[in-house]
Amino acid sequence: MNETRMMRMRNVTEFTGAGSRGTIYRWVADGTFPPPVKIGERMSVWLKDEIKKVVEARVSGLPDREIKALVKQLVSMRKQERAVI
Repeated sequence: MNETRMMRMRNVTEFTGAGSRGTIYRWVADGTFPPPVKIGERMSVWLKDEIKKVVEARVSGLPDREIKALVKQLVSMRKQERAVI
């Protein structure tokens, strides 16, 4: 069984080493990091599997254009999975 793990901002900044919320949101804005998922009126989370894939891509040295393509693919897969439910 594949279980989706959600991460709050505090965990995302620790996991990525980004250091601040602003860095995460800047990466989201430029397309090099997946956007959060809104799960409540005032709560957003990130999917750990998506974050891991992006971090691995950064560590392996992929250029930003390839990371942006990866992020688009991850978001597209997220939307397809939601359509099946």
